Parts: sequence; structure tokens; C-alpha cells
Amino acid sequence: NDDSYSICASNQQLFSSQCEMDIRSCELQIHLYAIAPHYCNKDRDKPEYTRECGYDEPLVDTIMNRNTECDTIGRCPMNSYCNTQTNRCCVKIITAILPYRICSTDEHCGKNMVCLSGLCECIRQDFVPARKKRECIAVPYLSIGSTCIDSPYECCNDSVTISPSSDRRGCPEFCKCHSTGSLQASCDPITGSCYCRPAVGGSSCSHCENEYWGFSRILSHNNTGCTPCGCHPYGSTRKDCLQDTGECSCHSFATGRQCDKCIDPSLTLTDRGCVNLRTGRRRPRTCRDLICLFEGICQIIKGQPRCTCHHVTCTNDEQRSMNICASDGRTYNSKCAIKRQQCLKQYEIGLIYPGVCTDGSSTEYSQLEEEIELPIEENIFDYPSQFVSVDSKRCITNSDCGENMVCLSEFCECAKQKYKRIPGPRCVAPHSNLLPSNYTLNPVRRTTMGACVRRTPCENQATCIDRPDGNYKCLCAFGWQGRHCNERFDVTIPHFNRQSYFELKIHLSPKHSDNQLLRIDLIFASEHHNGLLLYADDKLTEFYFIISIRNKILDITVRLDHFISTIQLPDLIELDTYARLQVHILHNEIRARLNDGNISSRLLPFGSSFKSTLYLGGLPDSLISLYQQFHLDEGFQGCIHELSINERRLTFNNSEHHIILSAQNIDECIANPCRSGIASCRNGTHCIPIRNNDANSYKCICEDHISSLNTDCLISSIDRCSLKPCDYDQQCINVYPNNYTCICKNCASDNQYIAAFDPNSYIKRPPLEPLEHTGKFSIEIWFLSESSSGLLIYSDHVNSKKGYFTVFIQRRIVICNILIGSKTISLSSRYPIELNIWHRCSIEIYGQKFTLIVDQESPVVTYELFSTNILWPRSFTFIGNLPIQYRSFDTLSNFIIFEGFRGAIQKIILNNHPLNDIRQDAIELFNISEYRGYPCQPNPCTLNKICQQTELNNYTCHTRYKQSNVKDISIELDGRQNLIYSYIPLNLNRNYFKLSFRTKTSYGLIFYIGDTTINVFSQYISLTIVNGFIQFTIKIDENSTEIFLRSKTRIDDGQWHRIEIERFRRRITMKLDDNYPRRTVSLSKITTFRPNPTYIYIGGYHRLCGHDEQHCRAYRGCLKNFFIDKHFIDLFNDEINQYYPLKQC
Repeated sequence: NDDSYSICASNQQLFSSQCEMDIRSCELQIHLYAIAPHYCNKDRDKPEYTRECGYDEPLVDTIMNRNTECDTIGRCPMNSYCNTQTNRCCVKIITAILPYRICSTDEHCGKNMVCLSGLCECIRQDFVPARKKRECIAVPYLSIGSTCIDSPYECCNDSVTISPSSDRRGCPEFCKCHSTGSLQASCDPITGSCYCRPAVGGSSCSHCENEYWGFSRILSHNNTGCTPCGCHPYGSTRKDCLQDTGECSCHSFATGRQCDKCIDPSLTLTDRGCVNLRTGRRRPRTCRDLICLFEGICQIIKGQPRCTCHHVTCTNDEQRSMNICASDGRTYNSKCAIKRQQCLKQYEIGLIYPGVCTDGSSTEYSQLEEEIELPIEENIFDYPSQFVSVDSKRCITNSDCGENMVCLSEFCECAKQKYKRIPGPRCVAPHSNLLPSNYTLNPVRRTTMGACVRRTPCENQATCIDRPDGNYKCLCAFGWQGRHCNERFDVTIPHFNRQSYFELKIHLSPKHSDNQLLRIDLIFASEHHNGLLLYADDKLTEFYFIISIRNKILDITVRLDHFISTIQLPDLIELDTYARLQVHILHNEIRARLNDGNISSRLLPFGSSFKSTLYLGGLPDSLISLYQQFHLDEGFQGCIHELSINERRLTFNNSEHHIILSAQNIDECIANPCRSGIASCRNGTHCIPIRNNDANSYKCICEDHISSLNTDCLISSIDRCSLKPCDYDQQCINVYPNNYTCICKNCASDNQYIAAFDPNSYIKRPPLEPLEHTGKFSIEIWFLSESSSGLLIYSDHVNSKKGYFTVFIQRRIVICNILIGSKTISLSSRYPIELNIWHRCSIEIYGQKFTLIVDQESPVVTYELFSTNILWPRSFTFIGNLPIQYRSFDTLSNFIIFEGFRGAIQKIILNNHPLNDIRQDAIELFNISEYRGYPCQPNPCTLNKICQQTELNNYTCHTRYKQSNVKDISIELDGRQNLIYSYIPLNLNRNYFKLSFRTKTSYGLIFYIGDTTINVFSQYISLTIVNGFIQFTIKIDENSTEIFLRSKTRIDDGQWHRIEIERFRRRITMKLDDNYPRRTVSLSKITTFRPNPTYIYIGGYHRLCGHDEQHCRAYRGCLKNFFIDKHFIDLFNDEINQYYPLKQC
């Protein structure tokens, strides 16, 4: 009977002995068994985490039976808030007697709860709500009508409470619950947590939760629980308050316990602080200037616009009389009263819990239905700009502050007392001239009664802006400059000053040749830590795409209707320093990268839709109201050196009339070395400045179409295949994270590529599609599995809510699951598959018929009625596993993948179209290698024969090429073979190579000797073909530089050529055919070359692709008469691996 000994049972309950667990098993009539102890140590009080709302709960639309989304301006229904990251309405979870939640059926409530009068309540009186969870838990030792004497463990020490266990855990003497804050003296026997009153926290219910107060008032004022602080959202600096008095922390202009009053009683508290709405310059004059929230309607009363609430209607459930504690700390007698008060106050008031929480200083709101005529100040709210906090920005010098500001005592303050702080932060002088009372503001020109109103000083369609000092400024149209915009000039590198913009017309084809919907490559230098870089929208579909800078962080937001996806890049930009931003959108995936940093990606819950017009650097006056919607002050300030859209570079000059629709206030960047001719870049590269306004700071980067040819190029492309590094008859495929591989487009069927998978390997392919005319879809996969579980295929719908399509193996059973809306169609093979042999799985969808066939089994068929648009279109297809960044995405929340596929895939037949190489047409690969195993490993063929797999478990044996005289016999390489031969130099100070070759390709690696593990290219010797010329490269030690010898004549003419190369110590000689030898000398102090490993790689080596472009391309052509150090290499018979039979040229 050792107290330290305990057993964790399968119901996650601790028992002091095996006997006690057996007794409990008999009482519950279930089988209990021992499990790992850590399963019983979980915090049962901790709420569950969801992606939509974190530790709060998503608000469910009871009519549509789905999570509620925020509206277009970020609003949510009563008693919920908008999570701006996921665009979902969330309900804040607190401890409550009756956990508040709107419901129409029991399905909308939690576990052990029922829907009564539109509210979720516990199913029985002996059930109590779980702490911070939407469920009720049973307490069997408090059952009504029972006595503790009849219970299995008898009574607690108080002789009244039923003991829940033999060790008295859960009894009052064990729990020590606070009598004021707890509902009962007993507690949870597993966690020891007491059952607290609403908004009361702590394991013993001894204090109020955060953002609540009045623990002592629970008994003195007969309150149900703690009282919400109710701090005014406009007058307070934070949501919590003092626990004893409920005092909120107020801004300098507000007062009152809840900070809901202005210090100056003549002012009105709004979201812009305390303002005078009767005489203020920006007071609303018409209903167009006033935004009424929470069902309020604007009406003109006594010449002033007012938000009226007399029309607010309530349902029968909302009018039902009941005490409700609201978020403003007051008790209301119905939900309808809260609804009307929310409209009158024009800020959100949420329902916290059913019960009383009166703080004693305010009256209950029971007659709000009659309180319609409020003072005019409390009914007038305009929203021209966000409220600016009085707190100053920290600084070190004046340069850290904004316009008209200085650094005083480590804080930014206005330079003069009369200046006024505005968003930025920066300060402006007060206006010297006020508008007459009968003057109407012009929101397009944004002019006041100044020079711009009296006359038109600006020319050539410029926009005139009056300054506070009585002067004016002309925002010139594109191609004009000067004080009055009367001087024409040419723009090469534009400068933006926060009121500038370009309106561009671009051609975005949804059927791009590379399946790329949008590629943006932007090189810019920002002079400000905030600003709008790029904006595009489509009002018909409520779609917009925006790139902005927020506190030096690049923010990319895509929105369609109510769906929002945002990427914030982890790297900060440096002011006045040029940065390169690359954004690629493919199907419903967005990828972004800043400079050479990590690639950030996000799956969009919708397909992208772009107009042909976008704005660069800012917005015109007609769209300037969008700045507030995007929480930005103004446009971009700085220089944009280069912009490429879908690989087309835009030149900012007057010749681009068909692209530049309009522009405003564009200047030229000064002291730019790329414009002034100071920079000198070699052929194939172009100039990019490093720091803004620095004439001697620049670098040379490659042109996209020849970046793979120049070893001096700075390659930082987000898509390596966009540089087109492969030959014309090869396909380039990106390899995660930043590599690529080249495969042949039309490989022979007898030379197929079999892909090997590890649990983390995957192939990312385009979306699955049915046949266009018939709507029929079929897929067949030939696979060999080395594990009893693993994912074969995963395909999600573009709108993830409409379901997924997946094929996986579970306990050696092949399962096909298709989620269509709320329906799940599951097809399973009839028998378990055998591991380590090849199988064939076929799936067909035609009409309402679903068919699964595995090997020679009888078909498994089912029928289901569904709409075609629920199944199509689809998002990306993943084979083998999902990328790690997608495994936690909310679209996969209904499907748990235990592990990736481990084995091999030989072929995929998609809609009767076979893929001999399953990498064909792929978008991205990760950890994919060539499979060499059953049935050819171990080799089943007789001596001197090579095994080659044909289809499934079949193979053929080929005789190795044997001939007495093989010196004149050439070998043919098609780009797939990577041959490996042993090489041990006879003399470390000397290397000699002699061979003959014939090729028509302009690039390729003939041979490579050197390190292929960690220190690749630290020391190596290679012979490559570069742009049609033969090139020998050597690097003797890691501290020296490469030495190159390149031929003067081209060798890609399809004729036989002979090359002879010799290195002796530092002297290098290369002779091509009968040409005059080329010589060079190495400057390295070391003269010995010791290869590690001792191999020579002929024809190519795939591990070199991630380090150098030239060595990545495989050689395609013929080789013969290969000598190394005067010794002949038998290319046919000396090859180490010999996986494939080699062909004679």
C-alpha cells in the first residue's frame, strides 16, 4: 500500500493498486489496462488548441453548420471577435456555470450538454462545466439521491460527500477549495482542480481571471462570479484592471473607472481620442461621412448625422428574460438589451456568462429599449484615421524620429509645441486657414482654401496639394518635373515619395507555359519602415493582392471574398539598402523570398484571380481610402531599381506606353552607379546598386537566360528552373529547398526511372484533372512498399472545405478515402498486400461510380451522388508524403497521416497516359533517388549478365559487353548514366588524361575527380563542355582559386575530337586535336593532388547540382580510348555499379 506507487489506466485515471483498477473495471463494466504514466499527468484544465482561434472556440454558424467568418471589414456577430490571422469569428472561453453558446440543436453544444432556449447547458444537475472548455463533466460521487454510506469508497471526513477513491482524493479535506470562488467543496480527483465560479481562476478558485475583478463582491453583492473590467476600448490602454477596485489604466485624455469619459466634459470619446464633434474640422456633415456599426442607421437630425437604433429588432430568444453578465461589467435582463446598448454605444459588448455581475456603481440596463434619444455627441462617430497613441517612439538621435520631430530624453517629441502629432509618427504645423462653413471637401484633390483653390499653378495634368504653411506642392504626372511640372524628363530608376504611384497594365495568362500564374521579381531600396509596394485587385470577385512594408517587415496578403492568407517574411529589410523580393503564385500556393533568405510558402484556401492592372508604389486619389483598410499611412518611399513580372522586365521610361497607364509624382533616383555609367559589368550580367544614393556601391548579377553559364553570377532565384539550365530536350524540376535536376522528356520505355522513397520524401505534381469531354478520371500506380503503413497519394480541393482525395496503406491494406463536402467515401482492398514485392492499384471515378482494384482482386465498387464542382478543381498532388510546411495546415485537420511512404514507385498511369518516369511534369522533388532493389537485387542472373527490371516483378538478363580488343569501341551516354570508376593516382604531383569524344550538346560534365561529401569543390579536377567549348578546371587545395583552360574552337559539331591533358606540379597543358597546346600555371603553393574518394565520375554526378551549375548537367554523347595516367580504362567492364547494360555508340 505504498502511496508513491500508482497505476495509469487506459481511461487515463490513476489507481493506487492493481486491485483498485480491477474493482473500477468491474464497476464500469469496461476493460481497464495499464498504460504509460505520462498519459495520466496531462492538465485536464488546459483548453484544446485550434488553428482558427488558438485556445478560444470558433463561432459556429448554426444554419450553415460551419465556422463563421469575419465580414469584409473584420466584424463578427455579437459575443465574438475576429481573428485577423485566420479571418474566423471566435468566442472567448471562460469558466461559467452555463457555458454561453448560441445553439439550435444539441449538436451545436459540447460533450454532455443540451440546447435549452437557445443556450447550451449541462445535461444533468449533477454535471458541472469543465474549466475553460465547452463541455460538462460528471461527478458520480455527488449524484442526487445517493448517500455516501452506499458508495464503494464510503464518505469523506465531512460524512456527507461521497469519496471518489480509496485514498480520498477529491474530498474537501484534500482539495482545500476557496469557499467564495468555488461551486462546491470537492474537486476533480485526477487533477485536484476545484470547480470555480464564472471568471474565477486558480486551482483552488482563489482569485479572478485576467480582465475580471470583484472577487470579494461575489458574496457581498450576491454576484454569480467575477465582474468583467469593461475597460473602454477607446479610453483605456489595456484590457485588464485592478482586482480589488476594478480601476482601468486610462489614456491621458480619459477618466472614470472604466476610462469611458473625457477629462474635458465638452469633448466626446471616439476611436480618435477625445474630440469636439460639433466644431471639429473633420466632423461628419452628411451620412456619407458617418459609419454606423452594429445595425445602426444614419439619419439627419437637426442638421447633424446621427446613428439611430430605434429600428433594431430582436428575436423571441433574444427577448427572453434572463440575467446576463456582459463584457462592459454590467448586468442586462436580456440579450436584446445588450444588442441595443451595443448599437447606442457603437462599440462591441459581448455576453460573458448567464448570471449577475453588477459592480455596484452602475445600474442594471433593463429599459434600454426606450432610451433612443441620446446626446448628439454620443451618437456621432466618424472614422477618418486611426487613433494615435500619445506615447512617443523611443530614439537615440533625431534621425530616428519622423518629420518635424526631435529626440528628447530617449523619446521622439514634436519640435515645436504648436505642432500636432499625426500617424507616422510625425508632426505637422496647424492650418492657418480654416474652411468656410459652406465649403465641401473634395476627397479627390484633397485641397484646402489656399493656392490650389484660388488658381491652378500646376501644369500638365498635375495634382495640386496645399501645404499647412500656405504654400503648395505639385504632384507631377509621369515624365514631368519642376515646381509647376513644366519640365519634361526621362525616368530610368524611379523614386517614390509616399504620394507616388505607377498604374501598370500587365498580361497574366492563367495557362502559363510553366503553370505559373504570377511571378514577381522586385529590387528596391526603402527609405521608410512603412509603405505600400504593390497592389492589385478584382472587385468582381472581391479579390486583392497587396505587398507592403510594416515596421521593416515585408507583408504579403491575398484575399478573396472572406478568405485571407498572409505571409510575413522573417527577415527585416535594411533602410537605404537594395533588397530583392521574389513572389511566385502557382495554382493556390504562394511562395516568397527576400534576398538569399529562406523561402516562405502558404497554401491559399482559394484559387488566384488577377486583373490586368496593378499599382506600384502607392495608390491614386480615387483609391486612397484603402490605406486605412490596410492599416497603412501612405505609399512607398524609396527607389525601385527593377521590376519583372512573369520573366518580363519592365523599363520605367516613356517608351512603355502600352504598359504604363498612368503615374504621378515620380522622380529619378540620384547618385545611382547603374545609371551614371560608373559600374562596369561583364557580358551576361547587369548592374544592381547595393546602397541607395551611393555612386560607388553596386554588384553585378546574371541575366536570367544565361545565369547558368557564368560562374561569377550571383544566383538567388526562388525557382532554379526559371533560369532554364537544362537542354532543349530535357525538363527541369526544382528540388527542395533550392536545387534542381534535369530529366529527359521522351525517355525510352525500356529505360524507365524507378523512384525510391523514404518516409520524408515527396513528389509535388500539378492538380489531378478528369478527362475534358467525358468527366472520367482514372489513376493507376505501381508500387512496392517496405512498410505496413504510408501515404501514396494526397490531393486537396482548391477550396479545402470541399474535401480531399487520398490513397494510403494502413496495416498493409490499401485504402482510398475521398471526402466530398461532409461525406466520406472509403474504399479498401479485400486482402492485405505483401511487402517488398510490386503491386498495382487502380482507381476510377466515373459519374457516381467509384472503383478500386488492387492486383488481381475483384473490384471494390460504391456509388455516391455528388456535384462535379465539389470534387474538381483540385490543388497540388503529393506522392509519398506532404512537405513539412503543409502537414500542420488546417486543410488536413480531418485526416491524420501517421507516416510517409517507404518503398518505390515504378509507374503511374494518369487517365490512360503512362509516366515511365514519375518525375515527369513534376513541380518539386524532395529526397527522391533511383531505386535499385527487388527483383534485380540481389542479382538473379547468371555470371556476366546484368539484371534489368521490365514491368512489376518481371526482369530480363543482359549479357555484358565482352571483346578482346575494346580500345576502339565507343560507349554512348544519354545523360542518365552516372558511371563510376576506381582511380588511384600513381604520382600525386602528376595527372594525365587522354580520351576521344563526340557530342552535339553544348553543355555537359565529362568527368569529375574530387570530394563529393561535405567539402564539395574544395579540391577537384573536372572536364566539362561550356557553351560548346571544352573546359578543363583544377583546384589543388581549398585555399587556392580554380585554374581554367578553355579551347578556342567549338566541339559540339557531332565530330570525333581527341583531347590530351597533363598536370605536372603547377604547370598545366591541354591539347585539343592537332591545335596548338594551351598552357597555364597554378599559383597554389601545394603541388600534390590527393583525391578523396578515389573515384572518377564519368558522364555526370547528381550531387554536384546543388553547388555549381556547370557540373550539374550530364554529358550526352560518345566516349572511347580513355586513358588515365597512361593506363587504359575499359569503360564497358571496369564500371563499379553496372546497374544498366551500356550501349555501344
